[in-house]
Amino acid sequence: MIFKETQCSCKDCQAMCHWIPCLPTPKEAKKLQQAGFASSLTEVFRERGPDSIRIIAPKTKSGGNGWGTCVFLKNGLCELHSLGLKPLEGRTASCKGNFAQDAVFNYILDLWERENAGQ
Repeated sequence: MIFKETQCSCKDCQAMCHWIPCLPTPKEAKKLQQAGFASSLTEVFRERGPDSIRIIAPKTKSGGNGWGTCVFLKNGLCELHSLGLKPLEGRTASCKGNFAQDAVFNYILDLWERENAGQ
């Protein structure tokens, strides 16, 4: 699937990073691990209907269960962006109202569901 990527660091976009870290695809999570960021990732679960889907995602600064400020938010910017490692959900999020964001979220959940089924 192809989704429109955006770039913005306004207060509304930063607020998204303070609320919950963006979700990577399984391939992106592997790239983050290979790039030396494994200690900044954690296992989280996202609900979809009656199911709970296991995802490897950025940790929060509070160490919570996936809700809170992303560890990669530094001085108002995602440190992964300049490294080409920013997760798909973050690359497509927009303060301008991105109506495809639900599609992005569900696409990522589909990928993780398939990844988990293969284990």
